[in-house]
Amino acid sequence: RLGRRRRELEDGAVRATGTTLEEAERRFYASLVKKRPATISTYKEGTDRFLQWAKSKRFRTCDDLTRGRVVAFRERLLSEDVAPATFNKRLRAVKRMLGYWVDADLCPKLDHSDLRRVKQEEAPTELREFLRPTRVRKLLEAAERHDADTFAMTRREKDGEGPKGGTPRYTPIAPFSLFVLLTGCRLSEALRLEWKDVDLEAADHSGKAVGEFRIRALESKTKKPRVVTLGVSPALRRLLAAQKVKSGGRGRVWSEVTEDGGIKAMRRLRSAYGAPPEFTWQALRRTCSTYLVNSSIFGAASAYLAAKQLGHSVVVMERNYSGLVHGVDPKLRDLESVLGVKKHAARVVRQVSEGVAPEPASSL
Repeated sequence: RLGRRRRELEDGAVRATGTTLEEAERRFYASLVKKRPATISTYKEGTDRFLQWAKSKRFRTCDDLTRGRVVAFRERLLSEDVAPATFNKRLRAVKRMLGYWVDADLCPKLDHSDLRRVKQEEAPTELREFLRPTRVRKLLEAAERHDADTFAMTRREKDGEGPKGGTPRYTPIAPFSLFVLLTGCRLSEALRLEWKDVDLEAADHSGKAVGEFRIRALESKTKKPRVVTLGVSPALRRLLAAQKVKSGGRGRVWSEVTEDGGIKAMRRLRSAYGAPPEFTWQALRRTCSTYLVNSSIFGAASAYLAAKQLGHSVVVMERNYSGLVHGVDPKLRDLESVLGVKKHAARVVRQVSEGVAPEPASSL
């Protein structure tokens, strides 16, 4: 064995490093400084399990890892009896970390071919979950109630500074919700959008000013830039015009909303204000995709132009969204009409332009 090992080293095999698993894990996460907190949290769900399992087996360093031991961890993970999608998510995170360790020459007994042989489970493919128009209206009404909610009385109001019950309880979320719904942007893309990338005077093919904005490659999940037209929704252009006046047109478009605040608002809308339980920011993106592909907004080129708008491939749009809804009136040529939210959108735009939260919607 020693002679064989000498020959392997002479042929360029990785030498043992003695790097502890904890130190290697810290190095892996240090390499992910540009990843979003949500992504890091997803990775931790798998890698924490791996380190706990390795500790239980008394594996201390990266030198102790072999393909057989990684397979044994897979079997341990499989015994947790979770959905295949959850199992695959955790295993992907571990393989991502192990792949980084292999690239960094920390694992002398592992290589990428070993990791490729550690297979994921086959997960059933479900239809994409999206919100139908009645659920979209329910969401926007919940957001309006959320934004109209105020404190009964603040300390300043008690001291006579302003009328009682006039201080909003939360950061407004209805305008941001409407923006994500009508553009189909990912949460991170919407939050990072800056005014320098918005052109409200951009024209469509007929020369009419409809507006557009650019998603830069660094802000896109796919690392590919794209242009999002506002021509799919007149309300969208009015919303951004009002927001520009309100914010002064500098810095981030939605500077008052943070990623953590957006996630908390999503949960609050569902738990306390009557938003549909299936509402997520990703569900709004899917809703936009579904109705752009299955309506007449883009005419005969629906799948192609919707793919350009959302940053997907045409194949993805046709496979995942085509045919999910039927009976959309072909005369409707804008997204707020297709979704039946013209009145809701008008109230939200007025909320931004006038700086006053709407009256709470009466229906849940």
